[in-house]
Amino acid sequence: MPESFENNQAGEPFDENSISNEVQNTPLEQPTLAKPRKHTLKVIGIVAGSIVCICVLTLAVFGAISALNYYKGITTRHSSEMAETPYKGLALNSKPQTDQEKSTTFAAFSSEAAAQKALPSVVTIKVKISMMGETLSGVGSGIIMEKDGYIITNAHVVDYADTIKVVLDGGKGDYKAEIVGVDRRTDLAVIKIDAENIGLELTPAEMGNSADVKVGERILIIGTPQSEDFAGSVTQGIISGLNRSVSSGNTLYSGAIQVDAAINRGNSGGALVNSYGQVIGINSAKLIDIGTEGLGFSIPISDAKPIIDDLMNHGKVMGRVCLGITAHEVTEEMARIKRMPVGLYVEALREGSNLSEKGVLIGDVITGLDGKAVASFKDVKDAIKGKKAEDSIKLKINRYNTDTNENEFLDITAALIEDEDEPNLMDLYKDLFPDGKGGEDESKDIEEIPPETDVLRSPEQVLAL
Repeated sequence: MPESFENNQAGEPFDENSISNEVQNTPLEQPTLAKPRKHTLKVIGIVAGSIVCICVLTLAVFGAISALNYYKGITTRHSSEMAETPYKGLALNSKPQTDQEKSTTFAAFSSEAAAQKALPSVVTIKVKISMMGETLSGVGSGIIMEKDGYIITNAHVVDYADTIKVVLDGGKGDYKAEIVGVDRRTDLAVIKIDAENIGLELTPAEMGNSADVKVGERILIIGTPQSEDFAGSVTQGIISGLNRSVSSGNTLYSGAIQVDAAINRGNSGGALVNSYGQVIGINSAKLIDIGTEGLGFSIPISDAKPIIDDLMNHGKVMGRVCLGITAHEVTEEMARIKRMPVGLYVEALREGSNLSEKGVLIGDVITGLDGKAVASFKDVKDAIKGKKAEDSIKLKINRYNTDTNENEFLDITAALIEDEDEPNLMDLYKDLFPDGKGGEDESKDIEEIPPETDVLRSPEQVLAL
């Protein structure tokens, strides 16, 4: 069986050293896009300059793509047609108050009971992608959320796939799945198998409430680590920490659940389960470094709920806003080395924002928002939380004047803009190289930031906000 094609990212296809290559003689069937549950909607992601609202500054698909500034009009992957019945929302359940009060089926604080309850609701997700004349295969995990075949997983598990297949608990079936919606910013996705027409009787997971979670609480990790051979694997541990701020590439989690149980490649999209068999989180191997042990992270189900609800009803997340910049953190250590202030170094401005019009320049360091100091990506998220597009926000800017060799301090009021999800990198690749063959001479170069700041550049630190 193929192993997961990820470099610490379950289902992530862009690491040749961890990719299982499976050359097929027959062409892949392009996946159908499932129908979100509401009115008609067509979404076009605008990519202009080299900026999108969430992206790493340097874009590369096996070294062939560095052309975000070359693309405009990237279409998102969800269906443009909506089903007639709106989705009512993912139902969350509190813990039973006592050991005697039942949670659907099981009441005991037994690992065996919790595992037996949750296992039928966790699936294996197999994906294939056609690239450079080869077919790459990978594996991830998912959680059944509705009887009619809706399944939660991580965006990076399914986002680049040409075909998606779902295998149920116990190795049952090999069912074709469709993408309902993908949100790369939160690394969440919803897919669907046609359970009703196939005649499947699925077991939806009972969703817990991650607001009830406490440090030290016993938990289980359920998923498909490494390959399909290990489907339905269960590991156990405890909650090690809450509200952790962790980032990987272009994904920032500001409220992750930390666990000491093993979350391996392929576990991404699987279930974090409490002692009652309730799902309290969606696991992600994306945040684990090679060689790290006893350190795993999960997206709290309570945080995932509004994202999932939007994906079900609209195919995308609604009402999210951003500053309209691509930036990286200037830490205290970097500030000492480069003699810069602590804050966010502006690497690019997104077209559509009024930051440039208001006087913000590439190279500025944002040190404050709405009167509060800014030193991290999380500080920005906190500052814009609850705001709407076109709401004003006050920026405190530190700018180095090369003519006078002095710092200037500016107060600028700008408007927030709607936050569009980043483009699918594989769509970019296929548009650039329709014959499936990449080449450096065909790629477009992105505008570089000043060379003296190259020491600050890191794919793990650059985010669009």
